[in-house]
Amino acid sequence: MSTVEVTLKWLEKAGDWMNAILVKETRQSLKSRQFVASFLLLVFASWVISVFGVAMMGDSINYGASGQRLFVFYFVVLMIAVTVIVPYGAFRSMLGEKDQNTFDSLRITSLSPWQIVWGKLLSALLQDFIYYSAIAPFIAFTSLLEGFELAAVAFVLFCGFLISVALSIMALMVSTFAHQRHWQGILSIMLLIGLLTVLGQSSTVLLSMFSDSSLLQSWEFWQGTAIVVLIGLSYCWLFLEITSAQLTFESGNRSSGIRLITSGQLLMMNGLALGMSLFYGGAMGDDLFLSLAIFSYVQLTAISFVATTEEDFLSRRIRKSLPQRKLFRFLFAPFLPGGARGMVYLLMTLGLCFGLNFLTLSSISASGGMSSGTVFEITRSFLGVALYIIIYLGFASMFGRFASRTGANIRPNHVRVITVLLFAIGCVIPMIAKAMEFLRWREYSLLEIINPFATIIELAESNSWTGPILLILGVFALIAVLLNLKAMIFSIHEIVAIKAAPQDTTVTIKPFQLPEDSPSDPLVEG
Repeated sequence: MSTVEVTLKWLEKAGDWMNAILVKETRQSLKSRQFVASFLLLVFASWVISVFGVAMMGDSINYGASGQRLFVFYFVVLMIAVTVIVPYGAFRSMLGEKDQNTFDSLRITSLSPWQIVWGKLLSALLQDFIYYSAIAPFIAFTSLLEGFELAAVAFVLFCGFLISVALSIMALMVSTFAHQRHWQGILSIMLLIGLLTVLGQSSTVLLSMFSDSSLLQSWEFWQGTAIVVLIGLSYCWLFLEITSAQLTFESGNRSSGIRLITSGQLLMMNGLALGMSLFYGGAMGDDLFLSLAIFSYVQLTAISFVATTEEDFLSRRIRKSLPQRKLFRFLFAPFLPGGARGMVYLLMTLGLCFGLNFLTLSSISASGGMSSGTVFEITRSFLGVALYIIIYLGFASMFGRFASRTGANIRPNHVRVITVLLFAIGCVIPMIAKAMEFLRWREYSLLEIINPFATIIELAESNSWTGPILLILGVFALIAVLLNLKAMIFSIHEIVAIKAAPQDTTVTIKPFQLPEDSPSDPLVEG
């Protein structure tokens, strides 16, 4: 047998082990007109840049930074392909399954939601590799010219690849939220505008790094890059989990993975701020800590807003997947679906984040990087944010349970819309009162406590309203917790009291046997 036949046979066996969605998407995308046209445009644009670029440089190509200038144009062409065409193609690929009515067929197969998502993502990555391979000869041409720096080029190209992967994951996640036709059109336009915006900003930032290659020799630069990449990878994993949850049946567990990843992210970001404060001390910037902390509270609010308003019903599929030991079920209970368990998850995660933030502020203050007055102001602000989160989400969780008992027509999405409207009304009413001169513009009044933004700003300043504001917010937060306390205890006890079936039980199926008096050959009958 020849080497070619052995290789083809090996590739055929390897293809059987590959993701079925990857094989299908690769065959469809490589044969599509969109991919062929974009690939040929990429090669043609690169060829035009090479010909006209060399002609315009003339004799200066021998001693000027011609390699650096040509690489800039090649890189922009490549970024258009990998940050706009590839993510938008992944978005349309997922929508195509719904438009062609093939998505339900995929869901009833043996493919899991994770396999479907990974197949779509790997198809996008394969297109990235093809585009990189197409432009590689032109970039190799720039290496022969002056001004070419291998380290800077490799760093910029790798960052462009990571940005393309992140955008593809985000595009896949967005595509799962488009259930109606009109939403598909709106999301397509919004996604395209967002991709073009990211293209312009990312190209500008990466090319500025490429032009100033001295940054690559800075330890602080690599440390900041590692932090950004670590946080970015965690969010990519979260977006993949959300995409997989959207493709899961309603009877499946859509919440546990998202809650676990979110908790890990929040602990990682706040723990990272604490570790940097202990390592750098007062040299740590306040902006970095405040950015990580504020972003943590915003993300926790968004995830908990969905978690606390879910229905408390658990399907049999979820109950069968619970661990056998009661201790493990008790520890895992806050991460299971359900509004009351979502409230437990909120209080637990919020307490950990606030505790880590307080330790970070204490560490920065002890090293002389921040005064005690500033520490108290930031702590009061964070405490106010935490109390507002408990109040709004606590009442939303209680209202969701009450609404589900009174009428089956009220869904969790209705509760979420009502909560958002109440939040908006609370912010707008004080502004209207000030506009009509019922309240003074430059002075804070306790009537503005329904406006979280104005109240948090007031807490950040040392004045006489700090004590009454925290007292009122603490009372309402306690009421919100007490209204959900019985449901939270019952939801945890419900999980612990479930008698989980052992997972290693084997069912023996006896083969069908014909009676002795019946003929073994069906032709004998009659």
